[in-house]
Amino acid sequence: MAEGLSISARAASRYASALFELMSGDNQISDLEKDIATLQEVLANSEDFKRFISSPIHTRDETRLSMGKIADYLGLGTYVKNTLGLMAMKRRLFVLPQFLDELKRLIDEYKGIVEVKVVVAHQLLDDEKQKLITSLEKKIGKEIHPIIKVDHSLIGGMRVSIGSKLIDSSIRTKLIKMKNKLQEVD
Repeated sequence: MAEGLSISARAASRYASALFELMSGDNQISDLEKDIATLQEVLANSEDFKRFISSPIHTRDETRLSMGKIADYLGLGTYVKNTLGLMAMKRRLFVLPQFLDELKRLIDEYKGIVEVKVVVAHQLLDDEKQKLITSLEKKIGKEIHPIIKVDHSLIGGMRVSIGSKLIDSSIRTKLIKMKNKLQEVD
């Protein structure tokens, strides 16, 4: 199963890289962002579309033609429409969610935006969230794209992941460290 996931991730990455290069070369990044948002909205709200992209029952041509009609209906750009058509012909539409995630990552990297994962002990209010974002951007020196999740087991504080760097200031971790030190004294 893990092997299948890595194959999917590689396929998504290849298609995303090719599309990104084409569209960035033609200065169409904002058009690409709109198309990504449209496709993500359809994925989030249409069970029929999710079934369509993962269904093996249609021929390659039927899938390609249907995907072309869907792309036209959604108003997607030519490059995106053609990429989706190619993915349909190669029976790779099932990687669409990973493909869109990889495109967003490439766009963020292109714009100098850093993805930061933050795990907090409780839901943040809007002003708390904005203060956190401002503080992290100041510390990192770049614009960030925060992904904030709640984990009540942290008790208090937070964990921040920037790439491979982890900053853990959760109360849970501090209590575990204190417990370990007390056990060393025994």
